Formats: sequence, C-alpha cells, structure tokens
Amino acid sequence: MNFKQRIIDKNIVELYFTDINLNEAKSIEICQNIIKNCTINNEYYFGLYREDGNFNDRNDIEKYRFEIPLLFKTNGEFIDLTLNKFRNKNNFDNRISAVGRLPVNEKTIKVIPIICNYYLETIFFEPKKGWEEFKLAYQSNPLIKAEYLIRNSYTDLIFLHADSGMFFILFNTDKIDLSDVIKKVEKSYYNL
Repeated sequence: MNFKQRIIDKNIVELYFTDINLNEAKSIEICQNIIKNCTINNEYYFGLYREDGNFNDRNDIEKYRFEIPLLFKTNGEFIDLTLNKFRNKNNFDNRISAVGRLPVNEKTIKVIPIICNYYLETIFFEPKKGWEEFKLAYQSNPLIKAEYLIRNSYTDLIFLHADSGMFFILFNTDKIDLSDVIKKVEKSYYNL
C-alpha cells in the first residue's frame, strides 16, 4: 500500500496513490475496492477530458471511442460538451470534453478503470447538486478542478484519475473524517 496525503487547504485533503496502475489486474481490484468502500450514494457524475487511450492495443482506443459513450447513454447520460465550442473551428475534435452520469452498481465500478484509461483526465463523484448545475459548470470550464467542486458543494468526496497514472481522492474534512477515509483505503488493500 503506497499512498500519500496532501493538504490542499484548510478543509480539503488529497490522498494520492503511487502504486495504482489501471493496466494491472491487482491495481484495478484495489481501485475498485477503494471506490466501493468510499461510496454511499446511488449515482456518479463524471467529468471527462480529452481522449488519451492509455491502452496497450490501438484497437482498444477505437473500440472504446464508441463503447464508452454508448455505455453512458444506455445506462445513464452522456453529453459531449465539445460540439458547441468547436463547431465552427477547423480543429474540431468531438472527443475533447464530455460529462456523464451513471448509477452506482457493480457494472459501473467494473468499467471505471476503462473510462479512466480512455480519457486524459477523469473525475467522478457522488453529487450533492443537480445534474444541470454540474453540466453548466463543466461546460464553462472543462478543466474544472476537483477542489472547486468540493468548495462549491457539488460533492464532499471526489475521485480523480490523471494521465500520469495517478489516482486521487479529494475530500472535505469538515464533512468527512480523514481517519475514516484512511481506514476505508486500508481495508481496500487488505480485502483482496
């Protein structure tokens, strides 16, 4: 188990994991356990930024380019926010920015590592605010920071996966006890 803690500000803490690689089976299982142990609600909102395709096989990128939006549309909602922004530009790319929502269930938790590997940056969280409000916030700034979402009461805890391969949990320590999150993380490592 290898995670570190960083204080973002007086009430936001970040845990980041240096030993989770979402291309390895054991890391995927640890990540899925962390997500399960830290989840209490029934829905996730996703902020998805730029196709990256951190896969070993180029065919996987082509496959997931269609399967991931279909998964969201079939089981929740998927909105490509890039379309309006780049409609009249020569460098149009419909894979730059999207939001989605999915129910919290085993199927969703199993595909989260694939979603994280597909996008350059993926954030997801259990919402405290409505879908329309999140969509508007993300549309106005597709690189919205996790801290912003916590400070502005969209959520108390957020998961983030970055292209560097790092997996993060950020949370509001006014609402969630640090020692409880650490216990849930430790439980995730030892319950394999």
